[in-house]
Amino acid sequence: MAKGDEPDMPQKDVERRKHKRVSSLYSEDLECRSRNLELALISKKILTKEQSKVGGQEQQKKNGICC
Repeated sequence: MAKGDEPDMPQKDVERRKHKRVSSLYSEDLECRSRNLELALISKKILTKEQSKVGGQEQQKKNGICC
């Protein structure tokens, strides 16, 4: 700790950074799980590759990603 008993960063900043890290991990996890589910459904022939591509393009539009 710097300056005696005072922490280096205010508690709010620490909490904000922690929340941001956790949020990004959840986002990455959901994307990975979505892709794994998509592949499993394709392998079981429940979902066709064409449906998968259309769904992916719709998701990209929702996220503001251009093709």
